[in-house]
Amino acid sequence: MENRDENIVIAEGYEVLTAIENYDEFKVSLNYQNLLVKPTHLKVMFTSSIKSSYNQSEETNAITTVSKATATEAISTGSELYLDNIQLNYE
Repeated sequence: MENRDENIVIAEGYEVLTAIENYDEFKVSLNYQNLLVKPTHLKVMFTSSIKSSYNQSEETNAITTVSKATATEAISTGSELYLDNIQLNYE
């Protein structure tokens, strides 16, 4: 969570998961660094790799779906991440 008016990160949280065969429930707790400032924005990001960037434009630019050599050949490399029944509980 962040307050973009004051350019302050209020809380962060992440969870590193291991490969599994079936769906598994998990929760991500937030570590608050500032309880006095009210958040203006909440950013939620899911990634299938721990080597990802926190910058969305960098992630978008790194995605390759079509070979530049032949526009008909699809390219896909890396991990797969399946998400189901995502809930955001915020009070």
